[in-house]
Amino acid sequence: MKYWPVYIITIVLFLLTACNEDPIAEVPVKNEIKFNTGVVLTRGGIESDENHIPQQEMIGIQVIRGTDGDTQQGFLTSNIASSASIAAGSGTIDLDIRQYFDEANNNAHFMAFYPEHNNYEAGKASWTIDGTQDIMVTKPVTAVYQDGREIAFEFEHSLAQVVLKLVAEDDHVAELYGDLLSAKINVPTQFELTISNIGETALNKITQPDDSHMGEFDFGEMELRTDTVTSQGVLVYPDAAGLTEITLEFENRKTKSYPFSGVTLQAGHKTVVIATVKGHTVLFDVISLEPWEDATEPDNGNEVGLGKPGESL
Repeated sequence: MKYWPVYIITIVLFLLTACNEDPIAEVPVKNEIKFNTGVVLTRGGIESDENHIPQQEMIGIQVIRGTDGDTQQGFLTSNIASSASIAAGSGTIDLDIRQYFDEANNNAHFMAFYPEHNNYEAGKASWTIDGTQDIMVTKPVTAVYQDGREIAFEFEHSLAQVVLKLVAEDDHVAELYGDLLSAKINVPTQFELTISNIGETALNKITQPDDSHMGEFDFGEMELRTDTVTSQGVLVYPDAAGLTEITLEFENRKTKSYPFSGVTLQAGHKTVVIATVKGHTVLFDVISLEPWEDATEPDNGNEVGLGKPGESL
């Protein structure tokens, strides 16, 4: 019994010490930033529904995060946030690296482009295309802390699609020329996107670095007959000033170049050109310029092949 006072004093001192200690600090809860695709203008070859949501998986989207703050201060290639993808039939973009608001709960600013790029020089992303791929870039978007809404990226086509329709004036001309073996245009193949340009002005446009990188894009083989035959769609730079002629090769004729000027091109739109084969020449007329969302299926059995992204340099 003589030790009881010692026990009691020890317990009291322990309780007093415990009460004076700082409570365990709470771990701050991170506020995750959620994304969806908003309105998706899909690349050619990817089927989309009436809401423009892709029905095939899109892999290789690059997301860049700008400097956090009340206002958008621009973007740098050093601020790569994550790679991302969109599942088939989904309106949600899935980031490999989750994004959170910073500790000060500032607004967060993002932009994205497709396809992703792994070799940045001078703050630019660069691609090479062959007429079967598209490049898409979003406008900047802002996530507002505690707003509760998902970020809606809106992807925009950077290239235009050109479709060629072929028709013979009569059966005699169709027999005289024979089927079309190739129809080639000479257009730019390399492009770049200056990331630092994407700011308040939303300058999300690709540019042609110079005119030394040119290539021939082929509309493919087409049967020549008196009813119209449609080619596969070819994707080209909308500001292709060099698009002034087209080279045609028929079965029974020598390869020849024809004037192809006056063809209006617009990013995200499809320009349909009809080529009418007459006795001694081929005449070209633009018959429509309309919004383009999916690939143009040729009616001569050729596969479109618009399902792959542009290759990064």
